[in-house]
Amino acid sequence: MSLYTNLIIELTKCTPEEAPLVEGFMRTTYSTLDGLDRTTFRREAKKSLAAARSNPDLARDVARSYGLIRPPKTV
Repeated sequence: MSLYTNLIIELTKCTPEEAPLVEGFMRTTYSTLDGLDRTTFRREAKKSLAAARSNPDLARDVARSYGLIRPPKTV
C-alpha cells in the first residue's frame, strides 16, 4: 500500500484493489504525485480509474512496473 492509496480511494470511490492500478496509470503522466493540487489529483485519479477499468491487464502490468503490486505467484 502506498501513501496515496487512501486518497485515491476517497476521491474516486474505487476498491482498495484498484487503487494501485490507478496510481500506476497516474505515474505514467506524473513522475511525482506530491506536486498535484487536490483538484488535479482527483481529476487524474478518476481518468486513471476509467483507464484501469477499461484495460485491467495493462493496468496490472503498469502497477507492477512501479512496484505497486506483486507479480503473480508461479507454481
